[in-house]
Amino acid sequence: MKVSTQPTTENSFELLNLSDYKFDFKLVAVDIKRIEGLDGLYHRELKKAERQVSSRISGPACLFREGGRQYIAIPSDSSFDSFLLNSKPAPVRLAPGSEIRQVSFLDCDSQEFNIISKWLDFSIRQKLKRKGKIFEDSSGRFFVKNPSNNLGNGGVDLLPGFKFRLAPDGKEKLFLVLDSTHRYVDRNYLSHYAKERNVKSIEKDLLGKRPNLNYGTRFLYEMGDDWFPIEVFAFSDKTAGSELIIDPATGPRSMVSLYDYLLRVTKGHATCLADKISKSDPVAYFKYPGKEMELRSVPISLIRRMYGPGDRQVGKLHSATIKETDKRFQIIQSENLAKFQNLNFNGRPLEISQLPLDSNLPAFPLKDLQFGGGRIVNGLKIRNGQEILNADYSLDRKRSLLSVGVLKKDHIDSMQCLLVPQGTSFPKGLQSRFQSLFEAETKKLCQNFPSFRKVVFYQTDKESVTDIIDGIERNLSDSGVSSGYALAILPNWREDDPRIGAFHDFLKYKFKDSITFQCASGFKLNGFFENKGAGKYDFVDSDSRRKFNPYLFNLAMEYLKINECYPYALKDAPNYDMYIGIDVHQQSLAACFFYGKGEEIKIRHTHIARPPSKSRAEKLTESQIFELIYPVLRRQIPRYCPTPNSIVIVRDGKSHEGEWSALLRTVERLHTEGVIDNADLPCAVVDLHKQSQIPLRVGNRDSAHRNLGLPLAGTYRIMGRNQEQAFLFPTGYPFKIRGSAKPLHLTLVDYRGNMSFEKIIEDIFGQCLLAFSAPDRSNGLPISIKLLDDYLQPFGYAQGRIDKILSKELNKAEASESNVRVKFPRQNAFHRNRAEV
Repeated sequence: MKVSTQPTTENSFELLNLSDYKFDFKLVAVDIKRIEGLDGLYHRELKKAERQVSSRISGPACLFREGGRQYIAIPSDSSFDSFLLNSKPAPVRLAPGSEIRQVSFLDCDSQEFNIISKWLDFSIRQKLKRKGKIFEDSSGRFFVKNPSNNLGNGGVDLLPGFKFRLAPDGKEKLFLVLDSTHRYVDRNYLSHYAKERNVKSIEKDLLGKRPNLNYGTRFLYEMGDDWFPIEVFAFSDKTAGSELIIDPATGPRSMVSLYDYLLRVTKGHATCLADKISKSDPVAYFKYPGKEMELRSVPISLIRRMYGPGDRQVGKLHSATIKETDKRFQIIQSENLAKFQNLNFNGRPLEISQLPLDSNLPAFPLKDLQFGGGRIVNGLKIRNGQEILNADYSLDRKRSLLSVGVLKKDHIDSMQCLLVPQGTSFPKGLQSRFQSLFEAETKKLCQNFPSFRKVVFYQTDKESVTDIIDGIERNLSDSGVSSGYALAILPNWREDDPRIGAFHDFLKYKFKDSITFQCASGFKLNGFFENKGAGKYDFVDSDSRRKFNPYLFNLAMEYLKINECYPYALKDAPNYDMYIGIDVHQQSLAACFFYGKGEEIKIRHTHIARPPSKSRAEKLTESQIFELIYPVLRRQIPRYCPTPNSIVIVRDGKSHEGEWSALLRTVERLHTEGVIDNADLPCAVVDLHKQSQIPLRVGNRDSAHRNLGLPLAGTYRIMGRNQEQAFLFPTGYPFKIRGSAKPLHLTLVDYRGNMSFEKIIEDIFGQCLLAFSAPDRSNGLPISIKLLDDYLQPFGYAQGRIDKILSKELNKAEASESNVRVKFPRQNAFHRNRAEV
């Protein structure tokens, strides 16, 4: 393992006087019956008990196990009246114990540390909110109420903010990891738009276009001095003066108008609601994001729409908020850290370092890559007798592909189909011109590409998206196409037409078990060409030709990728020679099998049953994982990796017990059947978080000027109480990115044998360098996870809608107005491959 080091600065500030504190707590016994085979139910009920207790004490509560019994720890100065928890399989009574226990930071085990960190985190958040002028959202981020409106967008407020987490480094240090953030909020309240349009029209636009019916439209609710995000699901027929709610202060026997209730509960606030709302205000129904709860009521004069960075209302405002590394750290230290001054815990000052942590972090070198024809792209180059990073690494990847084509050129399925919209929207001459150019480009990259065996046309003038896809299914069947691969030219609808997203996703979803589709934009293709006479199509002008070439290259690369013709691989074998990426979107579970240097990569998927309504959709059982990976490994290990030295599962998101037990069960079965020799084959499960709760950033420190720039690509930081957490920066120098580098958060969940976490991190970085979709750019994900994302995204997107559409249960009256049974907003709720829409 070869690494270099660099002087770095982290956005981490050490808590200095934790050894001065004693943390007192007491226990609440939780005697929930644990039934064999129903572990998921048991853990859900425990978490419910923890939430109920936390709500009763209005403070932190933490699960705690001792002597084979389960408890909930609460602060020693907290109390609540005994109550009956409606748990399963039977109700249990919860009551606080009387014994007070004490623990210190430097002398605690893992459970006790969880208590300490929860107590500290809760205390810090409570004190921050009491300072006023800031509010906390549902994900624990804080935002300033006064917007920064000097960036030129007149319709949207930019609310600057910050986020933090407490992160241990070993058993003796705890850091406040602090980062800046921001939020986009409509400058006007929803009532402003209701004056211009009727509420029913607004309800249809805002709520009828939701990509997933399980989620509402995000708004910011300003209830006096208390601000918080909500999800709106519907509108009431009543007003704030006539909408009656149960008054929590008096119980279900007493009803009060929403208007009177809000004036009462905000009576002591600095913000006077009487100036903001009236009894005639329309009312919306909402939930808190991610919460299982009954709908509640809110006057629309108190809510403002929240936007994501890709929404058209934000425009160029998002681009203006991207901060380079040095500027980001200046904001963190000069503005955000100031919010944490003069904090205390248990009556004593909480001392936080005023300087970020300086360190020397290691970085893996860029890996050498193997291309067709023996071409090698080196990660390091020799200059003046010294090894330096290849500053042209990403450009060399693309140049090599243009020169020698893809690495894997054999075993291409003969059934290749071109799906084309019929009629004037995509004329025959345009189809012939595009087809010839695409086949020539694809053959240049992969000489064994067999050209399109079938060209199948489809009608786009049907009533709805599903009618069009039903017609495609009939036409494919009539043409004898029941399996294989297809390039689908999407209808010539404008890029902001909501039908485009629906068509793309439903097409891939409908044929996921038989035909693998890649999509191309019919609208873009029409823009590149024009009829030069007699049905002959050519480029509009030289500028169109120049823009078409990279589009065609990316489209050909994506099409070869779905054919499992991957463009290049690692030159040298990784530390561990078998990785399995696992992800689940809604009811589709998929695994990506990465063998050796990446010359063989296979994706397989299966359909799983819908989970119980209150369980996490991404929590997988041992059987679900075993039934997917075991038969694949049984077939593929003898062919692609006959003598494996290890197997590593990389779970996209948070794993549970199912991944580890399924892996051990798989190895045991494969050994019994003689597929692998080692019954104790080294194994590991690693969680990969694309968006970490710990917002770690790293800057490369210029020792002469103290300026901070991008860290080296491959920089990593291992931390955690047991060094089980790692932050890997796959982007950075020499890649060119805007802003500052974001890390992948990796957690070593479990392992056996002589497995090194550091070597796993190195292998994952190597996979990040396999940027198949855009070889001239950096890639923030390992290819085993990136391929899964591309594959599963259409299956998971808008699953609630898809179920209804495929069973044809949508309202046809709505379809007649919109010309499609479901309309999707044009926003970055998901992103397409570069060569697609």
